[in-house]
Order: sequence, then C-alpha cells, then structure tokens
Amino acid sequence: MTLSRKEVRPWQTRHLLDRGMLPVSLDYRLCPEINLVDGAMTDLRDAIAWARSELPTVAKSAGVLVDPYRIVLVGWSTGATLAMSLAWTTLAAGIEPPNAILAFYGPSDYEAKVWQEPRSGGYPLPTLTMSDIQSHLFANPVSYYIPPSKDAGLGGLVSGDPRSELVFATFHSRKMAQILLQGFTSSDRNDEDTDSHPSPSQITEISPLAQIRAGNYRVPTFILHGTEDDVVPVSQSVECEGALRAQGVPSGILTLKGKQHLFDLFLKPGTEEWERCVLPGYDFLAKWV
Repeated sequence: MTLSRKEVRPWQTRHLLDRGMLPVSLDYRLCPEINLVDGAMTDLRDAIAWARSELPTVAKSAGVLVDPYRIVLVGWSTGATLAMSLAWTTLAAGIEPPNAILAFYGPSDYEAKVWQEPRSGGYPLPTLTMSDIQSHLFANPVSYYIPPSKDAGLGGLVSGDPRSELVFATFHSRKMAQILLQGFTSSDRNDEDTDSHPSPSQITEISPLAQIRAGNYRVPTFILHGTEDDVVPVSQSVECEGALRAQGVPSGILTLKGKQHLFDLFLKPGTEEWERCVLPGYDFLAKWV
C-alpha cells in the first residue's frame, strides 16, 4: 500500500554487488487502487520476463554483463510475499521461475484466521473513517507512495496521513483479504457496513503456503523472521518452511529470538548482528546463482 523501490537498504545493495549480483529494485502498482493479483503480482511477473529478455541488453550498454538464467529475488514484509508469488505466477505464464528467493518476515498464509480478526499489528487505531480515507485515495493505480514520516518503528506510517490510516484500519478491521483482493479507488462507493469477503479460491491465489501445499511452488527459499514480530506472526514462516521441506523444496529458516518486524533495517555488513541475522540468507541465495 505504501513505499517504493527506493526503500531498499543501500548497504544490502552494496553487499549484492560485492557478491557479483546486479540489484534491480522494482516498483509495482499499489493496493487498494488495484487489487494485489492484477497489480503487484502481475507487475513482478512481467519484471521477471523483462529481466530474462531485455535486462542483459540494457546492462551491456552500461558495460555490465548479466546472466538472465541466474535470477534470485529478495523481498521484505509484503515484498517477501510478492517475491514468493513468483514461484507460481511465472509457471502459469510460461515464464521460467527465479532460481531462489530470500524472504524477510513476509505473510505466507492469508487463509490464517489472524487476517480475519481485528488486531493492532503494532499500529495505532485509525483516526479517520474509511470514507474519509477513501476520499483521499487516487482514482487510478499508483506505483509508489512515501508517507510524511520517517518513523522506522512504524515503517514511516503516521496518524492523520490517509494512506497510513488505511494500513491502520486494515489491521484493526477484518478486511485484510478484502482490501488486497478486491481493492477500491477514490471514486468507488464506500459502504462501511458492507463486509463482503473474497472467495476461498481468491485467497489461495495470493497465499504462498497454499500454493506450496498444492505443489505449485518449487523454488528454493530461505526465510528470516523475528520471534517478536507483531505485524506478521513468525508461526506463519515456520509453517511455510516446514511445508517446503515436506514437498522436497530446498529451503531454510532463521528465527531470530527477540527480533521484531523490520529488524534488519539498520543492520550493516561487517557487524556481529549482520553476520548472525542477515548473512545466512544471502549465503543461501549465493548457492543458487
């Protein structure tokens, strides 16, 4: 719903370069002006196709040689879920999937009851009504939104900013799947008493765990997740990695005691915390390229 490709940590970009990988950060159309499937998931799938067919020419013009057959994905939070979605959306489109995925604390089970119940997720109560929030949204999809705060603890979200308030309202209501899968714009009619729900098959379409269990997910994946994450329950990542192993998919998980959401935001290469909390994930990726 918020942020942009520019939020990628520059020291993690440098780490990838030092390991011979060319980082490409992607913008995608945000919810709720378009739903997750038609927006972000489609945009990332198209980006993989572009990276395999056109990126080598673009990079060569700058004197950089890239191998389009060795592509890995890194994602944080919802970006991790989107990275994981490429394991099955590519197959459906006849595109070769990525070689491996590194997922930082992303939701992996949208069928779980936790998304159907009001909870804080570490966010304050919204101060605006959903009608007020909707009136400040855009009429057409946007590919980035930078909140007016740099509060790392809330991912930059701030009370009073309508789009930040949308995130707060999403967590404090039972409408997570509804907002992600059905979407709405500033011009849609909003009835706050309406409580429509996506179908089970629609929820399965965005849920990595369901796709793993269905046998549609074969990409090696490593997951990093803090045990004190109040935005995304660590139990989802544990269950997801267990399902990968059960399906015979190469995988790994590092659960970090006491760490919260965005735990790696300021961890830098060379520090003890980086070596312990982040580096194992990048080492996993390196094995597949």
